[in-house]
Amino acid sequence: MASPNDSLFSTPLSHFGDAVVGGFKADSSVVEGMVPVGEWGDPLPYSIGTDSWVITIYIVCLLLMMVAFSSSGKFFRRHLKGFFHYEKARVTTVPDTKTEVRGLWLLGLNTVLVFGLGCYLFVNRQEAEHFLFLPHQVQLFAFIGGVLLYFLLKVCAYVFIDWVFFDSKKNLQWHKSLLLLTALEGVLLYPVVLAFPYVSIPVEIIFIYVGIVIILSKMATFYKSFIIFFRRRGSLLQIFLYFCALEMMPLVVLYGVMAFFNEYLKINF
Repeated sequence: MASPNDSLFSTPLSHFGDAVVGGFKADSSVVEGMVPVGEWGDPLPYSIGTDSWVITIYIVCLLLMMVAFSSSGKFFRRHLKGFFHYEKARVTTVPDTKTEVRGLWLLGLNTVLVFGLGCYLFVNRQEAEHFLFLPHQVQLFAFIGGVLLYFLLKVCAYVFIDWVFFDSKKNLQWHKSLLLLTALEGVLLYPVVLAFPYVSIPVEIIFIYVGIVIILSKMATFYKSFIIFFRRRGSLLQIFLYFCALEMMPLVVLYGVMAFFNEYLKINF
């Protein structure tokens, strides 16, 4: 009589795939169809909404805005209230603290991150198949770096030109206004950049919204530079040269550099 130890199930079933499976040898015809064989499955496709770096930048931008508004809220209220007033254009009469100005610079950094992330999201949605061999983190920080370089060169150009042609009080008034407008651009564009990976928004609607924000910002920049620097008669040509050289041309150059970088990645990767 066979003992209990001779049962077909004397070997634990957890030894699936070992030399003995459920009392049968692994090379027997019974086990041959049971041992798992095959290949690794295809990895899940890349998703922007689950990218840890993208989510991190979203969180960083949110924290920057929270810290900046907590320290510069009064600055925003004062300067937005008197933004269109002629009598406040020539001198800086409002005592702004270093903490408020520092918070405004944080919002400027937020604008850089929002613009860079927005460029990355748009390119990745439109032409992601062209960059399969380039790490997504490299793409992301390349776009952010390009936008950062654009803003740094723009600031340097403004500082140099204003130092040469205008007095220090007007320059201080103008630089604070320009930084305020740049900060507001990032705040207004953050919601649409945040919703881009998670909500099915048509690209046309995004372009319209971004275009409206940028156009309004440029119009406010033009108006503010006019009432600070060019209110005297006969200066219409000067303000157009000033505005086009320091606002429109850098924007066109940024678009050209981004387009060239996009084509370079498509060709080489």
